[in-house]
Amino acid sequence: MTGGEYLTSSVLQILWDAIDAAFRAELAESKAQYLKLIASAPSWGAPHYGLANVYERQKDLPKACREWRKFLELSPAARGSTTAAKKLSTCK
Repeated sequence: MTGGEYLTSSVLQILWDAIDAAFRAELAESKAQYLKLIASAPSWGAPHYGLANVYERQKDLPKACREWRKFLELSPAARGSTTAAKKLSTCK
């Protein structure tokens, strides 16, 4: 492969670390935005669903479960409610 000699394991690690850092920054920004939405419209269920997914990606399952529960309480028939219910069923 032309140029493949430049893709050493250390170069790939640097690229992977940059992608990981960008992903973590994106999750942090998403979390901040969802928290703002929840503060401004506490009876709206959708941001709870989004926040639950952020927490799930951050591997904070207790918080994810809490947010899925709140989403289903506020929006039991909304789009995503079936998925939230399935995910919530795995919560302790």
